[in-house]
Amino acid sequence: MTGMADGRAAVVFDFYGTLTPVNSAGAWIDHTSRLAALLGVEPEALARALDESYPERATGALGDVRQTLRTLATRLGVQLTEDRLDEACQLPDPHLFRAVAERLAVDPAACLYVGDGGGRELTGSTAVGMHAVLLAGPDWHDHRAYDQERDWGGPRISSLEELLR
Repeated sequence: MTGMADGRAAVVFDFYGTLTPVNSAGAWIDHTSRLAALLGVEPEALARALDESYPERATGALGDVRQTLRTLATRLGVQLTEDRLDEACQLPDPHLFRAVAERLAVDPAACLYVGDGGGRELTGSTAVGMHAVLLAGPDWHDHRAYDQERDWGGPRISSLEELLR
Protein backbone atom coordinates (compact mmCIF):
# COMPACT_ATOMS: atom_id res chain seq x y z
CA MET A 1 0.00 0.00 0.00
CA THR A 2 1.28 3.47 -0.75
CA GLY A 3 0.11 6.91 0.23
CA MET A 4 -1.48 8.26 3.41
CA ALA A 5 -2.01 4.79 4.83
CA ASP A 6 1.71 3.93 4.63
CA GLY A 7 3.07 2.79 7.94
CA ARG A 8 -0.38 2.54 9.51
CA ALA A 9 -1.54 -0.67 11.11
CA ALA A 10 -5.19 0.21 10.52
CA VAL A 11 -7.47 2.56 8.64
CA VAL A 12 -10.71 3.44 10.45
CA PHE A 13 -13.64 4.78 8.47
CA ASP A 14 -16.52 6.77 9.91
CA PHE A 15 -19.86 5.01 9.65
CA TYR A 16 -21.60 5.73 12.93
CA GLY A 17 -23.74 2.94 14.25
CA THR A 18 -22.88 0.52 11.46
CA LEU A 19 -19.14 -0.02 11.22
CA THR A 20 -18.46 1.56 14.59
CA PRO A 21 -20.39 0.68 17.73
CA VAL A 22 -22.62 3.16 19.48
CA ASN A 23 -22.02 3.91 23.15
CA SER A 24 -23.29 1.35 25.62
CA ALA A 25 -25.99 2.32 28.12
CA GLY A 26 -23.33 2.45 30.84
CA ALA A 27 -21.16 4.85 28.86
CA TRP A 28 -24.24 6.99 28.09
CA ILE A 29 -25.19 7.17 31.79
CA ASP A 30 -21.62 8.03 32.79
CA HIS A 31 -21.30 10.76 30.17
CA THR A 32 -24.73 12.21 31.00
CA SER A 33 -23.87 12.21 34.71
CA ARG A 34 -20.58 14.05 34.11
CA LEU A 35 -22.28 16.64 31.91
CA ALA A 36 -25.18 17.04 34.37
CA ALA A 37 -22.73 17.67 37.23
CA LEU A 38 -20.97 20.32 35.17
CA LEU A 39 -24.27 21.97 34.21
CA GLY A 40 -25.58 21.76 37.79
CA VAL A 41 -28.67 19.69 36.97
CA GLU A 42 -29.90 16.23 37.92
CA PRO A 43 -28.69 13.47 35.56
CA GLU A 44 -32.24 12.17 35.08
CA ALA A 45 -33.47 15.64 34.07
CA LEU A 46 -30.64 16.02 31.56
CA ALA A 47 -31.26 12.53 30.15
CA ARG A 48 -34.94 13.41 29.68
CA ALA A 49 -34.03 16.72 28.00
CA LEU A 50 -31.59 14.93 25.70
CA ASP A 51 -34.20 12.33 24.77
CA GLU A 52 -36.87 14.97 24.15
CA SER A 53 -34.53 17.13 22.06
CA TYR A 54 -33.15 14.32 19.92
CA PRO A 55 -35.01 15.32 16.72
CA GLU A 56 -33.86 18.93 17.15
CA ARG A 57 -30.28 17.89 17.86
CA ALA A 58 -30.12 15.31 15.07
CA THR A 59 -31.29 17.82 12.48
CA GLY A 60 -29.09 20.63 13.78
CA ALA A 61 -32.09 22.76 14.74
CA LEU A 62 -30.43 23.68 18.05
CA GLY A 63 -27.22 24.77 16.36
CA ASP A 64 -23.70 23.69 17.23
CA VAL A 65 -22.64 22.00 20.48
CA ARG A 66 -22.32 25.32 22.31
CA GLN A 67 -25.77 26.53 21.25
CA THR A 68 -27.31 23.14 22.02
CA LEU A 69 -25.87 23.00 25.53
CA ARG A 70 -26.97 26.57 26.22
CA THR A 71 -30.51 25.76 25.02
CA LEU A 72 -30.73 22.56 27.06
CA ALA A 73 -29.43 24.32 30.17
CA THR A 74 -31.99 27.09 29.72
CA ARG A 75 -34.77 24.52 29.30
CA LEU A 76 -33.62 22.99 32.58
CA GLY A 77 -33.66 26.38 34.32
CA VAL A 78 -29.89 26.93 34.40
CA GLN A 79 -28.01 29.95 33.08
CA LEU A 80 -24.44 28.98 32.24
CA THR A 81 -21.45 31.29 32.48
CA GLU A 82 -19.23 31.42 29.40
CA ASP A 83 -16.50 29.56 31.32
CA ARG A 84 -18.89 26.79 32.35
CA LEU A 85 -20.19 26.54 28.79
CA ASP A 86 -16.61 26.29 27.48
CA GLU A 87 -15.96 23.47 29.93
CA ALA A 88 -19.15 21.64 28.96
CA CYS A 89 -18.24 21.86 25.27
CA GLN A 90 -14.96 20.07 25.97
CA LEU A 91 -16.66 16.83 27.15
CA PRO A 92 -16.96 14.93 23.82
CA ASP A 93 -16.05 11.39 24.97
CA PRO A 94 -12.98 9.91 23.21
CA HIS A 95 -14.04 6.44 24.40
CA LEU A 96 -15.22 5.36 20.96
CA PHE A 97 -11.88 6.09 19.27
CA ARG A 98 -9.91 4.28 21.99
CA ALA A 99 -12.32 1.34 21.85
CA VAL A 100 -11.88 1.00 18.08
CA ALA A 101 -8.09 0.95 18.42
CA GLU A 102 -8.30 -1.58 21.27
CA ARG A 103 -10.57 -3.88 19.26
CA LEU A 104 -8.14 -3.68 16.35
CA ALA A 105 -5.31 -4.41 18.82
CA VAL A 106 -3.32 -1.42 17.61
CA ASP A 107 -2.04 1.75 19.18
CA PRO A 108 -4.19 4.78 18.22
CA ALA A 109 -1.03 6.39 16.81
CA ALA A 110 -0.90 3.58 14.24
CA CYS A 111 -4.42 4.37 12.98
CA LEU A 112 -5.53 6.59 10.15
CA TYR A 113 -9.06 7.91 10.72
CA VAL A 114 -11.05 8.94 7.64
CA GLY A 115 -14.29 10.87 8.01
CA ASP A 116 -16.43 13.76 6.81
CA GLY A 117 -15.85 15.76 10.00
CA GLY A 118 -19.35 15.41 11.40
CA GLY A 119 -19.62 15.47 15.17
CA ARG A 120 -16.07 16.83 15.53
CA GLU A 121 -14.80 13.31 14.80
CA LEU A 122 -11.53 14.50 13.30
CA THR A 123 -10.42 16.43 16.36
CA GLY A 124 -11.84 13.65 18.55
CA SER A 125 -9.77 10.98 16.84
CA THR A 126 -6.62 13.10 16.87
CA ALA A 127 -7.15 13.79 20.58
CA VAL A 128 -6.47 10.10 21.28
CA GLY A 129 -3.46 10.00 18.96
CA MET A 130 -4.95 8.87 15.65
CA HIS A 131 -3.98 10.55 12.40
CA ALA A 132 -7.10 12.00 10.78
CA VAL A 133 -7.94 12.97 7.23
CA LEU A 134 -11.07 14.77 6.06
CA LEU A 135 -12.92 13.13 3.17
CA ALA A 136 -14.42 16.16 1.44
CA GLY A 137 -15.84 15.07 -1.90
CA PRO A 138 -17.46 17.40 -4.42
CA ASP A 139 -20.75 17.37 -2.48
CA TRP A 140 -19.14 17.84 0.95
CA HIS A 141 -20.36 21.41 1.41
CA ASP A 142 -23.92 20.18 0.89
CA HIS A 143 -23.72 17.62 3.73
CA ARG A 144 -25.90 18.28 6.73
CA ALA A 145 -23.54 16.63 9.20
CA TYR A 146 -23.94 17.64 12.84
CA ASP A 147 -21.19 19.98 14.09
CA GLN A 148 -19.13 19.48 10.93
CA GLU A 149 -15.49 20.55 11.10
CA ARG A 150 -15.52 22.96 8.19
CA ASP A 151 -12.47 24.67 9.69
CA TRP A 152 -10.38 21.46 9.69
CA GLY A 153 -6.75 22.42 9.06
CA GLY A 154 -5.40 18.90 8.73
CA PRO A 155 -5.09 16.72 5.64
CA ARG A 156 -8.07 16.45 3.32
CA ILE A 157 -8.87 14.33 0.31
CA SER A 158 -11.67 14.47 -2.24
CA SER A 159 -11.93 10.71 -2.87
CA LEU A 160 -10.89 7.50 -1.15
CA GLU A 161 -8.55 6.76 -4.06
CA GLU A 162 -6.32 9.53 -2.75
CA LEU A 163 -5.48 7.39 0.27
CA LEU A 164 -3.36 5.26 -2.04
CA ARG A 165 -1.42 8.11 -3.64
